[in-house]
Amino acid sequence: MQNKSIYNDNVFKLLGLNLVLVIIGYASVNVGGETVFNILKNIRLAVLIFSIVFVLNSNGFRIKRLKNNRKIFVFLIFVALLTLLSPLPGESFFKALTFIFPFTYIIFSINYLLKYGALKLLISFSVMILIAYILVPISFLLFGGDLSGSNVYGEMEGQAFVSNQFGWGSALVILSAFTVLKYIRLKKIYKVLVFLAVLLSIYILIVSANRSGMLSVGLGVVALLLKDRSLVFYKKIMVVLPLILITLYVANKENSAIDFLMEKNEMQLETGQEGRYIAAVTMIEKFNEEPIRWFTGVGMFNYEFLKKSNSILKGYHNSYFEILFGAGIILFLSLIHISEPTRQAE
Repeated sequence: MQNKSIYNDNVFKLLGLNLVLVIIGYASVNVGGETVFNILKNIRLAVLIFSIVFVLNSNGFRIKRLKNNRKIFVFLIFVALLTLLSPLPGESFFKALTFIFPFTYIIFSINYLLKYGALKLLISFSVMILIAYILVPISFLLFGGDLSGSNVYGEMEGQAFVSNQFGWGSALVILSAFTVLKYIRLKKIYKVLVFLAVLLSIYILIVSANRSGMLSVGLGVVALLLKDRSLVFYKKIMVVLPLILITLYVANKENSAIDFLMEKNEMQLETGQEGRYIAAVTMIEKFNEEPIRWFTGVGMFNYEFLKKSNSILKGYHNSYFEILFGAGIILFLSLIHISEPTRQAE
């Protein structure tokens, strides 16, 4: 175990910087326009390249602390090669690089930082995510968000982020706060600030009508209540009560996000008009017409079949679908296999 704190490690600091730049990049489109976005995009790319070189210099090319390390590299090679099956291989290959380089950087960084221990890495990542993503709910206030509103889905004019980004950003604040409050002894003032951030994030998550964010928080809370036996009863109440009260506060308002979601879910169940479902059905039908596609896919980041169909979406909007339909079922199953959150024995 290293004596140096993980928070003082330059690899950890660079990882945090890259995360913050990604978040600011999302906001720059709405705040500064296309010009500012492109400037930040180039800065982000330069920082990423520097970070990759830095972590490779610190870590080397081996990722011995992670299981399935060789399979990870094989997976990435096939992701790149299968872009050749796309009608526009050059464009697909460039898009693949936007996945391969960040993924590789994260893998090497995690392997390097695991020298501090898995639990310390989890806690420090939670702190990083909390500090970085708190920018999302704070921006809601800074850009004039209405705390008396009940539904901001699709109505984010003048805001730095769109409603979906507010949703998943707030969900990450809530989930990371659970870990931070559990494992780190904070001063009372910091506990109060984190608690207020969680309350604000719960409200923004609900009014954003972001279903994936709500589901993630819900599963996190259930796991915390059922599996964490170290959490005393009154603390479990403190976790659940704000969620219930804020949900009821929003639900009792007219045209609330809760009403909107109930109507939307009911309509989609009755008509089947859900974008990701339609995209998946479209591609499955195509694969059944050409069974070889189940093994080769249609080429990574190739959306031509969706664009020519009646699909609502012109992309999969799902990372697993990207692999399954872009690269085929074998590479998809290999992704599931290498994604196991396991570590080799030291």
